[in-house]
Amino acid sequence: MAVRWFCWVYACFAVLVCRGAEESVPRKLSLAMVDAMVQLGTGEARVVSGRSFQVGHASVTLDSGRVAPLTYENPISHQTECLGFFFSGSGSFGYASPDPTETPLFNVHVQGHPTLKAVAGPKGTALQSRFTTLLVAWAGATPMPAFEGPVAGAVGPVFAQHREVFGFLDVSDFAPLAHDFSLQKVNRPEVQLVRMEAAGEAESLLYSFDPLDQREERLALLVARTFNDPLFAKWKTPVTLSMLPLGRTRKDPNPALCMLTQVDLQLEALDANNARMVVAETLVPSLPGQRIIRLDLLNKVFDGNAAGNLEARNINVLHITDGEGRSLPFHHNWGPSPGASPTS
Repeated sequence: MAVRWFCWVYACFAVLVCRGAEESVPRKLSLAMVDAMVQLGTGEARVVSGRSFQVGHASVTLDSGRVAPLTYENPISHQTECLGFFFSGSGSFGYASPDPTETPLFNVHVQGHPTLKAVAGPKGTALQSRFTTLLVAWAGATPMPAFEGPVAGAVGPVFAQHREVFGFLDVSDFAPLAHDFSLQKVNRPEVQLVRMEAAGEAESLLYSFDPLDQREERLALLVARTFNDPLFAKWKTPVTLSMLPLGRTRKDPNPALCMLTQVDLQLEALDANNARMVVAETLVPSLPGQRIIRLDLLNKVFDGNAAGNLEARNINVLHITDGEGRSLPFHHNWGPSPGASPTS
């Protein structure tokens, strides 16, 4: 029997659509929203300079460059809709944490990154960074910034390179953008939700303002993984610099979106190194108004033997049904498999 020396878990999410007494949006179309947002594109770019905006404790300035709308084909309205914008050029990102207890996080993780500047004060820490590309996904009642400069062509190739940087994240602190915004549009379209990806020449930052699911404002620094295996060469770990609760205190846990009420498990040994496990779980939604529930599941486990070879173990969601046994659609995919494109 081979000796297992390393195990790495590939996190993923499943999105399912709950049945309700009255359904304004068909279930399959609600789920199709996820697939549509995975295929984000960019519209016609415009020249922009000297524009600033603020979200939560984050501030952004677009010094000069081109900005293009983020677009997707809405399967419900059958129209091309805007989910935010993408910027290419020169800009700055600032963040001011009002919590002094977060100062050690900034001090430790900013070391070794000369383009990041963190200044600690009696009331918290301020961070400054520069970026060359910025993706902003924006939804909710507050309108996003509008841009009306001269037409400046397309930014497709630069956008593809940017998505390559942020397309391979190995933890579940930041859900896939398509899952976050589908959840918002179907469950609570009035709630403000913002995601920003700022890529600089040396460092990249990931920011989220999420009062809906995680109920927090979070800033993270992307750090490359150290694995030598080419499968994981592109993967990055978001290291949290700041996490500020929204609508709660640090002592208050998030309310459970659903309750696990029953588990049935069957385990079968196939040979000396392989096994098959089948698990049936009963989940009951615990909050009103939920049409989509996101679950933190797994779809791959990578482990290695003494020779250093990685093996993928697949975990598949076979089906999801309601209390009457009727099938519910679901989306079991956190993102790309190692070595695949971010839009797979």
